[in-house]
Amino acid sequence: MPRRHLIALSLIASLVAAACQGGMSDERAGPPVSISAQDATTISSYFSPYAYGQTIVLVEVPDEAAVLKLTFPNESKTLSVSGKLVLFEDGTSGEMIDAWKNNQYSDAIMPAPEPVETVALGKRVEIVSSEMTGEERARGDQLYHNYDVIYRVQEIPTERFTLSGFQAQTTVHVMMEGKRPSM
Repeated sequence: MPRRHLIALSLIASLVAAACQGGMSDERAGPPVSISAQDATTISSYFSPYAYGQTIVLVEVPDEAAVLKLTFPNESKTLSVSGKLVLFEDGTSGEMIDAWKNNQYSDAIMPAPEPVETVALGKRVEIVSSEMTGEERARGDQLYHNYDVIYRVQEIPTERFTLSGFQAQTTVHVMMEGKRPSM
């Protein structure tokens, strides 16, 4: 076999091996960015007749005009989580992003920016473990089981940046007795 064919075959084999091992980069992957779950805004109590609702975790991505939104429903002991990474136009002010965050759990009356891109997390967010830590009769007709929940978010690539994966904790209050709030 001529030397050129061997070099070409060697190059192809190297590319295939790199792709199989995850060595090829995603075309959409921008530079890595990390967030701290310690900076999260966590909402589980609302201005309503119910002591607790679904738990919402909002984490702003620094310097990227983006917010990670995770939602933990409180309707069943079978805990679940869903999430999305919301990107706004570059240069969107912190005040406008705060207004968008506020609208996620309030009457949504604040003027807020529209996302330019939303990335659904799907299986890139999961509950790692949960443990019931107690009960609470928040109001006379409402009984909640309180769960300490550990969750994991995998790396999320976008064209602008790649959000690094992380693991964190939150509390979910599961309604066991009482009329369910309508969402």
